[in-house]
Amino acid sequence: MLSQAEAELLRSFRLLRQTIQQFLMDPT
Repeated sequence: MLSQAEAELLRSFRLLRQTIQQFLMDPT
């Protein structure tokens, strides 16, 4: 089972990766 710290880190990583993907797909 994930510890709270690991869960926070994983959530932050997913959020960061999603932001990067949106930035890369932005045509501007």
